[in-house]
Amino acid sequence: MELVLFGILGASIISIIFILVYTYGSYNWLEKLGLSIVISLPFERIPSIEIGGANLRISQVLVIISTITFCALIFKKDKVLMSKNHQIEWWVGIGFFVFSIPSWFMITDVKRFLVTMIATVLCFGATFFVSLTTTSKNIFSRIQVSVTVLFFTSVFGVYQFFGDLVGVSPQFTGLREQYTKAVFGIPRIQSTAIEPLYYAGMLYIPILFLVITLLGSPKNQTTRYTALSKLTFFTIIFLLTISKGASAILLIVTIGIIIIGRNQFNIRELVMKMLGFFATVITSIIGLFQFYEPSRPTILDITGNALSTLGLESGSSAERLDFVQRALDLLPNNIITGIGSGQFGVLAKNAFKADSSFIIVNNVYLEVWLEMGILSLIMFVSFLIIPVCVSSIKLAEETNWKTQENISRITLIGSLIAYYVQWNTFSPIFIMPIFILIGLLSGLETNIIKEKTQYE
Repeated sequence: MELVLFGILGASIISIIFILVYTYGSYNWLEKLGLSIVISLPFERIPSIEIGGANLRISQVLVIISTITFCALIFKKDKVLMSKNHQIEWWVGIGFFVFSIPSWFMITDVKRFLVTMIATVLCFGATFFVSLTTTSKNIFSRIQVSVTVLFFTSVFGVYQFFGDLVGVSPQFTGLREQYTKAVFGIPRIQSTAIEPLYYAGMLYIPILFLVITLLGSPKNQTTRYTALSKLTFFTIIFLLTISKGASAILLIVTIGIIIIGRNQFNIRELVMKMLGFFATVITSIIGLFQFYEPSRPTILDITGNALSTLGLESGSSAERLDFVQRALDLLPNNIITGIGSGQFGVLAKNAFKADSSFIIVNNVYLEVWLEMGILSLIMFVSFLIIPVCVSSIKLAEETNWKTQENISRITLIGSLIAYYVQWNTFSPIFIMPIFILIGLLSGLETNIIKEKTQYE
């Protein structure tokens, strides 16, 4: 009875939105929804509502509303929407789901399948609507909005850090129990993300954006100092997530950008500033821990933990290897068809004596292969790399990398490459921030408006 009432309520809401959009709406409504999805990027766990064993997030609700709006505008034959370009990656995205159909016949836990498949569909939907409403004219402002939102969520992360430091209950800090100082020995910033690792990935965006802004040597001195101050803040927050893999990947990507762009940017001036910057950041963090918690781990202890992780000797890395090995054991019999979305946990939970079917492989590429099949994996990888390749080719043709369009392009390419590499160490596929970034980059390259603006 409750399910029937919930269905009636849902159908009523959908009908009301559809009628309102069809009667009064225009493409401008869809454009605002696309911007709202970008703004929702950090809000993966806080706030969210648990419905049917899954967390319903703001970004997912916005994608659902965008879908209804899109359908209403199609029926209305909105001129702006009907004139939009079709993108090759959308056919690749459709191919991903089509080729996964054989895996649907292998599922053993229908509820888990529906939860993970719907979450995956919504992520692809976010890419579609963000891409559809993003142009080279608004891309820079959208990244700036993301940086601003991440600044405020990072301030919330500071509250979490000091709250955990002085012993405030996770009920009031919003931290998950497994990421408090009681487990790791020192506080870790998680902010609004599911876990610190995910939040570290979100911070690729503001850090790379600000580094590239400084590389461009803005003429306005106030802009330069503001960028450096924000970069200092975001870097401290990033390091306090204690995400070792994310830190290594970000460093490599940043160095790569500097090397590739050495003929475009004033590298020598930036390097001198960055040396002093990193010295300040590291000294601040060490002093912070030693002043407030002298009995807690020192920087040497943290370094030792990082080295043990790299040496695959820590508990977390050993567990990840166990999950990967179990997936590899299951793969030979399911190479072509896969076992169905979300079904790895169902088959592996007995081996790990788990209480639920939520176990994940912790390598998205292997997980997609095992659960969706080899053809869906090919489509998935193609979906990831097409926008990056297209954008990289266009960037190589540009003679001035200091325009707003190219600063945006480099930020998105660097952030996505960092995410793609890091995705070898975590899963599942439905990580909304990555799909939002793909949408931004795809929209930039598809909806180019020739309006070059030098960043000052």
